[in-house]
Amino acid sequence: MENELKKMQEIEQEINKAQEILNQKRQEVMKKKKANGNNNDPRAQQAKIKSMHAKLDLLLIKQNESNAQNDKIKEDINQMRREKNIFDKIFQQSEIDIKEKKEKIKRILKQQKIAQEVIQQAQQKLEDFQNNAAITQQQFYKKFRIK
Repeated sequence: MENELKKMQEIEQEINKAQEILNQKRQEVMKKKKANGNNNDPRAQQAKIKSMHAKLDLLLIKQNESNAQNDKIKEDINQMRREKNIFDKIFQQSEIDIKEKKEKIKRILKQQKIAQEVIQQAQQKLEDFQNNAAITQQQFYKKFRIK
């Protein structure tokens, strides 16, 4: 009997220990549930999922708008590059035209200078001829004494 009483006491102690362990586990589970909030509640989870989907949709809309804006900016940049290339070609052609015009003006000025020299030489010859003619005329008048 004493053995049986001892065994019963041991069994009761083991039962008490098991109940304490069980209570501790329950408390831990309850703490975890409180820490997680209503995460285990399906309605709360559905509401959270809906909210997250709505946020995701808004973010996707914003991203699409940003992408469209970036595409527009890229197209504007490409258009400006094309225009720059056109203006560069026009500028280069203008530089070539200006250089050709300068050379043409130099040639014309050189020809004008040569023409002026020819005119001066011709005028000098004319003056020389006129002087010679005047001298010859005077000599003629002296020779024939014409007054």
